[in-house]
Amino acid sequence: MTGRTGNPGAPRRADLIVKAGRVYAMNSGRDVHAALAVRDGWIVAVSDERDGLDALASDGTHVVDDPELTLLPAFFDIHEHLLDSARNLARVRLEDAHSMDELIALIRERAAHTPEGEWIQTSNGWNESNLAEKRLPTAAELDRATTNHPVLAPRGGHVSITNTRGLELMGVTGETPDPPGGTIGHLPDGTPNGVLEGGAAQAIKALSRCRRSPSRSTTSPTRARSTPG
Repeated sequence: MTGRTGNPGAPRRADLIVKAGRVYAMNSGRDVHAALAVRDGWIVAVSDERDGLDALASDGTHVVDDPELTLLPAFFDIHEHLLDSARNLARVRLEDAHSMDELIALIRERAAHTPEGEWIQTSNGWNESNLAEKRLPTAAELDRATTNHPVLAPRGGHVSITNTRGLELMGVTGETPDPPGGTIGHLPDGTPNGVLEGGAAQAIKALSRCRRSPSRSTTSPTRARSTPG
């Protein structure tokens, strides 16, 4: 039950009073209360009695009264990776793309100002649902941006897309098995499509830490599959 209660004209004491079944404090004593009061966004009082904070109610106090309710302390986690957010400032912002052509153009523009052979990495906060095509790009589409640079386009922390050059550096072919804990995406004809998930995405991230890739004539493939020691 929710509603407003209190004494009309009384001094403002609480904006919200919650009468619950259990209010877990999660302090060192693991105290459990039955009610709490909030003012200006702060918890200002707790009580072991469900009606123990009625004196803090004034005109306009909102009351939530539910004996089945359980309250736990928490915080809003926006799942921010602070270091990645800082690094994204220097990467290609795919968040600005609204179509596959725009995504390709953003990478192509960076490639025009990047020495041949160096990795081009995009931000990781973009999502394919914001593209008109509603899908991830393929290696062939990233090739339209550049074939002279390996491209790493991470989408979040567990999926990455690369172009043909990136697949070459990984040593990935149509016969390459999925690495432990990961998958290598393929087109219907078995050709790798550039979409890497899980362990495969982590493998190309590790490879990209070498800022400049070896030339095609001297490339020693780094297999996505782990080699037994």
